Amino acid sequence: MRAPWLRDITWPRGSRSSARGRVQRPPAGPLPAWRAARALPLFAVLAGCAAASPEQRAAGREAAGLSALGADEPCRALADFRAALAADPERWSALRHEVLAARRCGRLDALTREARAGVASGPESARAHYLLGLCRLSGTGGGEEGLAELSRARALAPASPEPALRLGIALVQAERFAEALAPLRDAVRLAPADPRPRLPLALALHRTGHDAEALAEIDAALPLDPTAADLKSARRIVERIHDPYRGMPAADRDKFRDTLSVIEKSDAPKRAIDHLEALIREAPQVPVFQAALGLAYWRMGDDAQAVEHFEEAERLDPTLPDPHLYLGELYHGLQRYDQAAAEYRAALAQDPLLAQAHDRLAQMAFDEGDGPAAVRQLGALLALRGKDPKIRARLAAALALAGDVAGAEGQLRAILAAKPGDLSARVGLAAIELKEAGEANRPETRERYADSARKLLRGVLAEQPDNVAAARLLATLDARGKK
Repeated sequence: MRAPWLRDITWPRGSRSSARGRVQRPPAGPLPAWRAARALPLFAVLAGCAAASPEQRAAGREAAGLSALGADEPCRALADFRAALAADPERWSALRHEVLAARRCGRLDALTREARAGVASGPESARAHYLLGLCRLSGTGGGEEGLAELSRARALAPASPEPALRLGIALVQAERFAEALAPLRDAVRLAPADPRPRLPLALALHRTGHDAEALAEIDAALPLDPTAADLKSARRIVERIHDPYRGMPAADRDKFRDTLSVIEKSDAPKRAIDHLEALIREAPQVPVFQAALGLAYWRMGDDAQAVEHFEEAERLDPTLPDPHLYLGELYHGLQRYDQAAAEYRAALAQDPLLAQAHDRLAQMAFDEGDGPAAVRQLGALLALRGKDPKIRARLAAALALAGDVAGAEGQLRAILAAKPGDLSARVGLAAIELKEAGEANRPETRERYADSARKLLRGVLAEQPDNVAAARLLATLDARGKK
């Protein structure tokens, strides 16, 4: 069984490990020495390593360690993580990975002894307490001591989010939810762009009766690139908050499920309407009965009856997201967009994971020229729809509308990294480079952007000669070159 407070690793494709999370990748820019070593002669590798900063060397060795863990070679990984820490002792993630590798390599007891010695020789070292805390939590019978050590690390490093995050996660795993709130809130405050503390915080908030705040944390995590495991956790929290069978007599649950099946499979669910009306006569205060009846009438084309029952469901339980979503879709179909938007927002306030509501609001924002609002909705939608390149392309357009040209370029390059032949992304990137060429002050910069745009556009036209957008951009580029 893996230690849950260490689960922050996304293993490389093809790995035999099942741990979840996120690999720390080397920084963007020149090829790091650890990777270049595969292609350069030995003297060049040594020269590159000597020129690299300690942080770069540490990043390279840590990345190599993560690859070794993914290949089920924990002892080799342990050596890499130790080398990373030798290059950069301030690297919290390498300490955490060192504990994980030691546990899998059978060296946890030895590492625990080293950690104890480190605390004895440096009692004011946050990292020494952090390492010992993780070691004790990863072993057997050391839970309380591990929590105490992480608490001490947090006190000694109040400006670092990592000790607060690990302490909060460990407290959540121990089901000490009220105690977990403060460190997890600290972790969010110190690293607002990091999605990792937000889902444990959402769970702790829910388990302490703060459902609205829990849903707000889930919503805030969506644009921050959460993992699939994060989203699965978020879905479980939302389902705990909104139990569709709340208030429903146990004897009616099977009948209700059968009725829903009839609504989904039939274009004229008259039999379902009869069943639902009978259930409502027996239990008129159950909101999901009203919502389902509204859905059945909507499927039959009776919008007025549908609205009546959706609104009654909302009156009975304003926190139930489904009636708001259904009513939003109904109003959207009637082109009553302001009412639809209000219902979509109400639905998302109760369930931030409703992809359809994010999609509709993004399109409405884009149609209204509201780039920032479209970016917010599309960022959430991109996470929920598994990095769909079509959504990424829409996000790039919204970022451009919002004036974030660099962000738009990043999204288009991400599309091309996954699918180099995507013609729309290549045209979009060429348009951005054409704009950058027009705004550049230095002649060499203008020429670099123009050459890159020209290469992209000619490549598109070679594959698709009738691409009007590419032809127009190339004509604009050529006209500028003649001036």
